[in-house]
Amino acid sequence: MFNYLALLNPKTSLKVIKIGTSVFMLLGIFMAFKVWTLNHLFPVLKVFEKLPAISNNITVAALLILILLLVVSLFWQHSSIYWGILALTMLLLSQDYMRWQPWIYMYGLMFVSFLFDKKSSADKTLFLLRIILSATYFWAGFHKLNPYFINTFPLDLSNDLIRFFQIEHPWLIYKLRYFGYLIPLIEIGIALGLWTVNYRKLAVFAALITHLIILIFQAQGGVHYFGVVYPWNLFMMFLVWILFYQPSKMPTIQKIKKSKLTLLIILLVWVLPILNGFGLWHNYASFKLYTGNDTYLFAIVSEGDLNRYFPHLKKQTFEPAPELVNAFQIQPNEHVVSFYHWTIDELSLPLNLNKASLAQLQNYIHTFDSQFSEPIRFL
Repeated sequence: MFNYLALLNPKTSLKVIKIGTSVFMLLGIFMAFKVWTLNHLFPVLKVFEKLPAISNNITVAALLILILLLVVSLFWQHSSIYWGILALTMLLLSQDYMRWQPWIYMYGLMFVSFLFDKKSSADKTLFLLRIILSATYFWAGFHKLNPYFINTFPLDLSNDLIRFFQIEHPWLIYKLRYFGYLIPLIEIGIALGLWTVNYRKLAVFAALITHLIILIFQAQGGVHYFGVVYPWNLFMMFLVWILFYQPSKMPTIQKIKKSKLTLLIILLVWVLPILNGFGLWHNYASFKLYTGNDTYLFAIVSEGDLNRYFPHLKKQTFEPAPELVNAFQIQPNEHVVSFYHWTIDELSLPLNLNKASLAQLQNYIHTFDSQFSEPIRFL
């Protein structure tokens, strides 16, 4: 099957990708369905303060029509369908910041590319998709080159090894977590290697192995499990094989310069993510994923208040480290609630915060202040 996909002609390849994009976007929506509705306890985080909120009925109607259009696009790949998909997606995104996810951004860019596809321009559209996919790998790796990354997946893996092998000298394994920096270097290498003649296929196989490792690591019951990761990673495996395994027709520099759409896509996925380092471009639009220096939020709540007002968050508490206990004077009858685990448990998505949404979330919790027996504190 994989060999068949790699040998498709450009028009057929593009059609398969169009269908695949709709299929995997549908899967992503269904696996994180609650966030696309208003039927959840986690507060809605407004994207624009002055933008009026739409009702639950309109939200449900927009979502159902979006799903319908995605299903129709499996059989009829027409620009009018893609315009509808993009319009409804933008409407739903404008209502809740938690819906702003990297896979939605990637699918959106792909649908934009499909809009301008003509019968004679399949190669051009495929080139745009290659630009988007390779940028995803590059920036995902680049943003992990920070001192905090090794305390995420590499540290979790180290802890698993310590427990599994019952190692008496865990300091050795903790030192090995520094090998975790190979991960971002591999991702950057994949992004660059995909554009070379000699290393293209090696980069494709490296990408496939990387996604398989992610899928295993994200297995249900594993660390930081949220199912929406599955369709996106499977889709990227599907994409990297179709787009890069076989040699492709490259446009000339002159044609690239003349194509406003190509320049726009390059700007969005290769240039603007640079601004993320200055806080001027969104994390997920920069493909900044699981880097260890993301924004998190924890709350210290008394046991009585937790039972009375947030019983649904009992599963999202954790035992704080002694350093935290001392620094924040956490009492024995107090619990630390992880909002990150709240969103994963209820919405099947990681917590997505910027300064504005962080303030909104804190203000939401503070609305209970008058009822709390003790003031809530944030970490």
